[in-house]
Amino acid sequence: MITPQVADEVRRLLADGKLSNRKIAGLTGVSRGTVAAIADGKRSDYEALQRARRETELPEPTGPPQRCPGCGGLVYMPCRLCHLRKALAQSAGPPAPRQPMQIDEPLRLNLRGKHRERYEQVRAASRMKDE
Repeated sequence: MITPQVADEVRRLLADGKLSNRKIAGLTGVSRGTVAAIADGKRSDYEALQRARRETELPEPTGPPQRCPGCGGLVYMPCRLCHLRKALAQSAGPPAPRQPMQIDEPLRLNLRGKHRERYEQVRAASRMKDE
C-alpha cells in the first residue's frame, strides 16, 4: 500500500500531463500498474476509507464482562454483535414479506400408518382453506 502523500504526488504529476506513466512510476517509486490505476480512478482513497472506518468504530471495551441487554451474551461492553446487527438492519432496510408456499402436487414422501393419515388430513385442510 502506498501512502496518501505518494498517491497525491502521482495525481499531481498526472494532472500536469507532461510525463508518461512510466516516468511517473520511476519518480515516485510505485509500479506502472499503480500509476495506471490512479489515472483511471480505480485506486481507492485509503485515507478516506480509514477515516470512515474510525468514525464507525466502537470504543475499546473496558471493565469486566457483563450481560448485554440487547442479546443477553456475556460480553465486554459495548456489545459489538448488537452494534453490527443494528448497522446491518439499517443498511438492509425492511425485510421483504414472505410468500406462503404453494404446493399443487403432493409431496413424494414415503409415509406409512398414522403419519400418512395425518399428512392427508393436513393436506385436505390446506386445500379447504385455499378454496
